[in-house]
Amino acid sequence: MKTSLKLIISFCLCLMLGQNALSQTNQILLTGADRVHGFSWDGTIAHYVVKSGNAYNVIKQPFDGEKFGNILNTKTIPMSSYPAGSVIRGYNVHLNSASQEVISYVVYNTSETLVMICEPGGSFNVSDSLKMSGADIIRGWWWNGTSNASYIGFFENSYTNNISQFFDGERFGTAKHTRLFNSDLLRAWNELDGDMNNYCIVSGGKTYISGALLRPKWLPAKDDGCHSHGKRKWSAMLERNGNKTWEDAARTTPIVIDGRHGRHVGVPDEISLQGLGGTWGEWYVNDDNCNAEWDTPQRDFCIGNGIVQYSARFNVAGEINEDLAMITPARILGQNETPYLVEWDQVGNLWGLFKIEYDVCLIDWDYIDDVLKSVVPENVYTCDAQTLNNYMATDGCSTSLNDPASKGLKSLFFIPCVLHDLCYCQPWEENGFTANEGKDICDLLFNDKMRELCDNPTCFSGALVWTSAVILAAQNAFDMNQNRRERSQLPCDE
Repeated sequence: MKTSLKLIISFCLCLMLGQNALSQTNQILLTGADRVHGFSWDGTIAHYVVKSGNAYNVIKQPFDGEKFGNILNTKTIPMSSYPAGSVIRGYNVHLNSASQEVISYVVYNTSETLVMICEPGGSFNVSDSLKMSGADIIRGWWWNGTSNASYIGFFENSYTNNISQFFDGERFGTAKHTRLFNSDLLRAWNELDGDMNNYCIVSGGKTYISGALLRPKWLPAKDDGCHSHGKRKWSAMLERNGNKTWEDAARTTPIVIDGRHGRHVGVPDEISLQGLGGTWGEWYVNDDNCNAEWDTPQRDFCIGNGIVQYSARFNVAGEINEDLAMITPARILGQNETPYLVEWDQVGNLWGLFKIEYDVCLIDWDYIDDVLKSVVPENVYTCDAQTLNNYMATDGCSTSLNDPASKGLKSLFFIPCVLHDLCYCQPWEENGFTANEGKDICDLLFNDKMRELCDNPTCFSGALVWTSAVILAAQNAFDMNQNRRERSQLPCDE
């Protein structure tokens, strides 16, 4: 294509059907000469035919209704099978059910006007042709590929009409004429969604595109990061709704997203009507950088009544994303499970923590009651352990240490941790005990029950460290549980 094609951006307001003139203000200048012989646009990609010498070149470019992108490719319509002096009079591209480009174009071969239908795939190998007229009257062509055709006819009485009729690729139905105006100025015709016309018109020796601005349009899409396994989320706000409602425009208007793995064209997967915040679309686009999975989950320790914690390291091809980790399932005990928490280790690995039902972690509440009653005075122990746990649940051993030795102690000391939690939840201060007195009783119980489970020096050392930790650093936890107790009306307190 010669570089003389000018992409000077302006706009067109409307096409006044049935009038003797077309609005020629705010149009988009396509070329500085009368050389356009067809225009096809699906709302994102334009194909148009430009005559250069005796050749008819088809140019394919992104087009958003206001400006063109870089040329994607240029093809030449083969004219060698037509007599000299033959003229292209219309051009259309539609996608078939297999998303293949199907080309149809109109040619006047010096004796009759034919519509040529090409094989799928974007080639010019003609599979069928039909006679439209015995004269050179066609000035534009559009076809939806199944049943509707629309084109421009210029007649001897100097009337330019839009002609709509049934067309299935083999036969035409009854034609419906709509008069446009009294001159031979149109060079192409295109329709979008059956409710918007675009056309190329010659004015002052130049060719303009009109009607494009009426099309709904998205603002540029922004990358919101990985959304799920193999999918990246993009979002955009609808800038204008054309002649549709905002919701209909959002659901039916495609966008072009130039992602990391090529071009994506499509309508939104989801829309969001945010009132004054605008109308938004969301697209979930294939992206290998979002391929994510968990290492084989490992069972850690009990963290609640009938609940065991599993943990696994998160792996993703691209950037590590906590939100993506939270929605990526791991296969645990034959089920897909998502983490309840993700956390980073000291070397930059992201880990997921999973809560899984596990019978081994079921708590013997009669045993818990007996142990607590042995150290908690009767006037303080006013609520059985299971009822108390339903309102102020234990989380087992909540130390943040996750090295192998600590994980082993968390598993071994689960029941002492449950006893310690529920002991802290007793109404000590409500029944005449000072904070230190109640806490000291619970800390001593914790130490005794851990030591009962130990049979090696490492375990006894761990019990000593954990007892020292709660004596020195758990006052806030004790006070918080006393305050929670005051705010919680338990059934056995009524």
